[in-house]
Amino acid sequence: MFSCGTSEGTTSACAAHSPVPGKVSVQRAPTTSAPTTRARQLPVLLRAGAPNEAHSRRPRCDARRGPSGSPARPARRGPPRAPGRGPPALARLSPVALAERAEVALQAATRLAAAFELGRRLHAARSRRAKRLRRPRDVARFFHATLAPLVHEEVWIIALDVHDRARGARMISRGGLLSASVRPADVLRAALELGAVTFVMAHNHPGGDPAPSTDDVLLTQEVEHAAHLIDVPLRDHVIVTPAGRFSSVFRAGSSR
Repeated sequence: MFSCGTSEGTTSACAAHSPVPGKVSVQRAPTTSAPTTRARQLPVLLRAGAPNEAHSRRPRCDARRGPSGSPARPARRGPPRAPGRGPPALARLSPVALAERAEVALQAATRLAAAFELGRRLHAARSRRAKRLRRPRDVARFFHATLAPLVHEEVWIIALDVHDRARGARMISRGGLLSASVRPADVLRAALELGAVTFVMAHNHPGGDPAPSTDDVLLTQEVEHAAHLIDVPLRDHVIVTPAGRFSSVFRAGSSR
């Protein structure tokens, strides 16, 4: 807000333009809108990327005709999704890391993390409907919603019936970024408790490389040998990654 006054013997420019003689009009400077809050900026972070400025200022035209009457060209797609951005990357963060990345309050970040977790569990429940798991691809799809978003390794098994349908799944071990400690006895105990006729092992590689490590191969051989002794054979051991790639330890050259 600003104002102007008059001095004795002079006439103020503001008084000259005042609608009422002898009175000084007071004008207010135009106010700008309040800056966008961090909470309102969160949808921007979740998007793959906003269109560029030139694209957003294009003149409106008929959907079938261009601005000059010529046939309209197909609309350009937005910029490519940058690595480490978007909902899949944010869903892997803890509430504290999410609050720092999105620059929102911890309470809002906790709610957002809970929403991500609910969506992940819903997707996992839908993908675990009774279906035949006969190929490594089927196992990778079964576990993708559960294991792909994780930043640590987890080892799971799926108990199968005589028709290769899933009877149940259970986590055997949870480790760190590079490994998870597993005992063959724990794997077999879970398979028997789930009533498995046969079973499949699965775990994730958060680093993104689906190739089985030497420890993965040795563990698979030990479990396969022990499972053969109790007549509950191990069908496969599948490794999944965040990008959707997978591999089978039984088929070392089947990386996708």
